[in-house]
Amino acid sequence: MVSPTERDSQADSGDTDSDEALMQRLFAIGGARQTPDQGALRRAEEAFRSALAPVVQRRKRKRTVMTISIAASLVAAVGLGFVYTQQQSSVATDVPVASFVRSDGPVEVIGGNRVKSKAVYIGESVMTGDSGRASLRYHGSDVRLDVATTVRFDPARLVLERGALYVDTDAREPGEPPVVVETRFGMLGHTGTQFIARLDTNLLTVGVREGTVFVKSGSGRREMTAQPHEAYVAQVDPFGEIQIHAAAPFGGLWAWVPETSPGFTSDGKSVDSYLDWLGREYGYSIE
Repeated sequence: MVSPTERDSQADSGDTDSDEALMQRLFAIGGARQTPDQGALRRAEEAFRSALAPVVQRRKRKRTVMTISIAASLVAAVGLGFVYTQQQSSVATDVPVASFVRSDGPVEVIGGNRVKSKAVYIGESVMTGDSGRASLRYHGSDVRLDVATTVRFDPARLVLERGALYVDTDAREPGEPPVVVETRFGMLGHTGTQFIARLDTNLLTVGVREGTVFVKSGSGRREMTAQPHEAYVAQVDPFGEIQIHAAAPFGGLWAWVPETSPGFTSDGKSVDSYLDWLGREYGYSIE
């Protein structure tokens, strides 16, 4: 006689076989024994089949439901994947987020397939060569890239992968989001600002010469507010330590910024306007 435990074990191990083969194995597991009367054997087999029928039916229903469930899950996953891919493709290829104002030397847009487009689309990166620089408009702000710089343009942030960028938000329209910059050392953002960020191998340097900038690295966050005639510079090391010191608002860290200026348009402008522009470009105080 086969115990209930043996029946369950055999039923579980035979999921890939036919029910008939399962029946034959169950009758054969006891090994060689005296052959009973054929009529008794037939009645015993019919009784066993009758007792096992509900179990077989439950297994069949379970397999059917599981198959339908898996198929539905695969269809849903494929469908969601298709929608996500379509959305990503649409976002990456159809939505411009920045535009070139000026570029000098080798400058390349990577991640897209457009030829000589003045627009930069979401998810694309702008890479400057060893002698290349670029000036762009991003959410109404003036964004400039120094030589040997790579920046990815996302909808709500700039990702600085190497080199240096400068941001001037003076001409930003009301309602435009602030410019947030992300680096491997941390992130930074602003409040009405001229700021700069330079990413070296083991150091992130952030400078502000107008307004306020916050620097966040790990669990630490520091804010810097520029003062008249004085800028502030934060240095972030790979361990997230932030050191801040005062610095000049011109030259040094800022020396390359005027080299990629979009220039001054003199039509209808006064001398005072030109002097204001000059001071803003170089970080001078005009008196």
